[in-house]
Amino acid sequence: MGMTFLLQCCFTIVPAAAWGVYRTLHPTSLLHGYAGAAWLALAAAHFGLMTWYLSVIYHWSGNPRRNAFLFLPLGGPMLMAVFWRGLKMCVTKKVEWRGTAYSHKMVANLAAGQQEQGTQVAAR
Repeated sequence: MGMTFLLQCCFTIVPAAAWGVYRTLHPTSLLHGYAGAAWLALAAAHFGLMTWYLSVIYHWSGNPRRNAFLFLPLGGPMLMAVFWRGLKMCVTKKVEWRGTAYSHKMVANLAAGQQEQGTQVAAR
C-alpha cells in the first residue's frame, strides 16, 4: 500500500506543475489566467507535503531526512530502470548477474507444476 501511495501521489507533482506552467503561458481568458498560478501553488504545496511525509518515513527507518528531496528527481528514473530490466528479463528469459547470464525457464516450470498438481488431484 505504501508503494502504491508513493507512486500515485509523488509522481503527480510533475504533471500538475507542467499543467500550471502551460496555463500560465497560455491563458484562455482573464479569469483563467490565474488558473496557472493556482496549479503551480498546488503543485508546490503537494511537493512540500510529500517531501515532509517521505522525510518522516526515512527518519523512522533510520535514514537521513534529507534523502526525501532526492525521491522525486531520482525515484522516477530508478523505477523505470527496474521496470525495463524486469521486462527485458521476461522477454529474453535470461538473468544477468555479475557478467554471467543465466537462462530461466520459470514459465515452463510453473506450467509443468500446475499440470502435475492437476494430475495428482485427479488421481485422488
